[in-house]
Amino acid sequence: MEDCRMRNKIGRSKIGKGLFLALLPLCLGGRVEGASFDCSKATTPVEKLICATPESSILDEELASAYTEALKKAREPALVKQKQRAWLKERNLCNDSSCINDHYRQRLAVLSQVITGFPTIFPADISEFKIDCAKADSKAKKIICKQDGSPLEQEWLARLDREMLPELQWALMRGRDKQKILDTQRQWQQKRDTCENALGCVVDVYSKRRMELKATWERPDQCYVLKPLSDAKDKPQVDADGNVQTIEPVCQAMEENLNQFCDQPPMVCGLQVAPRFQQLITFPEWTPLGPEANLVLIEEFIKAPREDSPNKKAPQKMWEAERPKIEAALAAKRLTFSEARLDIFNLGTLQLAYRLDYGTCRADNPQLANKDEWGRRAKSAPIKIQHAPAVIRQLFKDYSPIGSGTVQETFLYGGKTYTYWMMRGEEQYNYPLYVNRHERWVNPVSLEVHLTEHNKCRFDYQPNKEESK
Repeated sequence: MEDCRMRNKIGRSKIGKGLFLALLPLCLGGRVEGASFDCSKATTPVEKLICATPESSILDEELASAYTEALKKAREPALVKQKQRAWLKERNLCNDSSCINDHYRQRLAVLSQVITGFPTIFPADISEFKIDCAKADSKAKKIICKQDGSPLEQEWLARLDREMLPELQWALMRGRDKQKILDTQRQWQQKRDTCENALGCVVDVYSKRRMELKATWERPDQCYVLKPLSDAKDKPQVDADGNVQTIEPVCQAMEENLNQFCDQPPMVCGLQVAPRFQQLITFPEWTPLGPEANLVLIEEFIKAPREDSPNKKAPQKMWEAERPKIEAALAAKRLTFSEARLDIFNLGTLQLAYRLDYGTCRADNPQLANKDEWGRRAKSAPIKIQHAPAVIRQLFKDYSPIGSGTVQETFLYGGKTYTYWMMRGEEQYNYPLYVNRHERWVNPVSLEVHLTEHNKCRFDYQPNKEESK
């Protein structure tokens, strides 16, 4: 039994799920062991369910261990305790083991985040580098402030200055030597302000500085590089105040995880998670459903997101477009249809969801089997995930709108649902990978509540030159 307790402590992050479950009967010997509490004293329905279910019992022990570790490493242990008490109240509302296990996995992800210590990185204060037009005392500043120069010069230099500030912020957020970045930026300002031939000199000074800033945060030793979210023109995406987006813990954890797989093809056919991150980045447990026996439900699943469209023919057109792909995948025995209880839009409630996988990703991407031929045809796996049609219809009533499409592949981090997808970039060997979170968003004008997808982080996949030849 001592060996079995050790396996419990190792947890599913160290061995495959199938092997882990296969070992349970050997460990348990017909008796349930592994819960963090004395099962002989279990009184509540939830405690009895935990003790009666091997996986729940072991998850409970894993959670107890993670909670103890989180209290040691947390900056605010009292807050961890408060959230643990709130979580226990939610867990105690469960009436089946599936609900209990989902709650445990989500809470484990939150505690793992506390243990690993990935902080949120907020945009740096760069107010000292913003030009005060009331005190413009150089040729360059006066042109940027439209106090001198031609309209063309004014627009050109003002744009260069606007684009510089987000890049400076990103360098301060990602660079390893922040003080050096600040010092060199101050020196750069002095150089800019001494330009007499304003247009040619300042353009040159700005261009060189932007290259210097980029060099402070690029990671040539990594194949997946976290980059600022960009707009349609590939410029850093900024808010109304000109600040770049914060770097959330999920982005930092994902960056470290992705870079464990640099010797493999890009993750267009599914996200891989390294052992050290398997308690932090987790996946919903999908239960397979027979696709042949559920074709009517699959049709309803495809149509549901378009049922609120003003175009009454939109649902049928969507089905007509998808039906040939589904029939081809069925004929090739590649189609899989699954269900799970999942909080796709992070509403705080687990609801029935379906996952339809056409199973054609690798068939569409034969080059993934040969790293010398990456690049030309790779695209994200053809997967559709959304709530069950009945849930979709209710969300249409409660929120305006929930969007007309399905989400890409999902994973859980910190108790929240995220989606990710990869696409082929403009360059032959460039594959941007996006991580998004679906969440509520309030329109301040109409006060309507929307459910929408917000990009959280972007990674550029860049194989080294030897691999991409």
